[in-house]
Amino acid sequence: MKVSQKVALYASAIVILAFSLYSWIQYSSLKNALFTKTTTSTQESSRALAVQVNNWLNGKLALIDVASQAIDSDFSNQSIQKTFDLPIYKQEFLLMFGGLDAEAVRFSNDPNWNPPGWDARKRPWYPVANAHKRAVFTEPYLSTEGDVLISAVANFYDKGQFKGAFGGDLSLRTVSDAVNTLNFNGTGYAYLVNEAGKIISHPDTDLNGKNITEFIAGNLPQLSTELTRVSLKDGSHATLPLPHYRTYMALNGLLVLSLTKTKCYRMSVSLAGLR
Repeated sequence: MKVSQKVALYASAIVILAFSLYSWIQYSSLKNALFTKTTTSTQESSRALAVQVNNWLNGKLALIDVASQAIDSDFSNQSIQKTFDLPIYKQEFLLMFGGLDAEAVRFSNDPNWNPPGWDARKRPWYPVANAHKRAVFTEPYLSTEGDVLISAVANFYDKGQFKGAFGGDLSLRTVSDAVNTLNFNGTGYAYLVNEAGKIISHPDTDLNGKNITEFIAGNLPQLSTELTRVSLKDGSHATLPLPHYRTYMALNGLLVLSLTKTKCYRMSVSLAGLR
């Protein structure tokens, strides 16, 4: 082969290599840019959902506070029952319940609710209410039907003097349904946990009430707004959980996103028409 031919061949190889390298850099840059755009969009969606959850739950607390204030202004057994029987409380809560500190009297807005031996003072929510000046939430718990329930509780006052405690039961199905609709274009899902890692609402209802450490391998990542790669215990794939946004102050709950990295990249590449 002549020298001139070798030079031309080498030059062609260099051009092809440079073009390939440039194409790869362009591909990688575009892919990463689209992935960043995907995660940004995911953060915006989760932030909006966190606000929605926060508003819904705080609205329930406000209703319980209103009831406490109304009873305080005209305290009597009749006033308590009249407040409980208001249509708004029948609509917004599964059950209103309460009792007085001086005697084992009970109140509810359901005439058929009459559990034997029920005494408000012996219920775990009673000291929770007594320890706070305003309405607070109890820890979420599972009903016998498997629904996630929570109670908003507050105190009975008579002109500022403690007289007892009461609350309203809520189903978190509304919140769960809103959270579970997020699948981020098939790249993952969202769920709710409390600060101890206990799952409040998960698309796989069998996981409700369990701790997220049961299916995340290794140590739990530090809660932050940054994406963190975490492996699942089944070893099937790594996820990018985004534990962020304190969604409801009384519960100290967190909205957690679990995104599959490969699916995020696959969607990004597909959107760019690169495959």
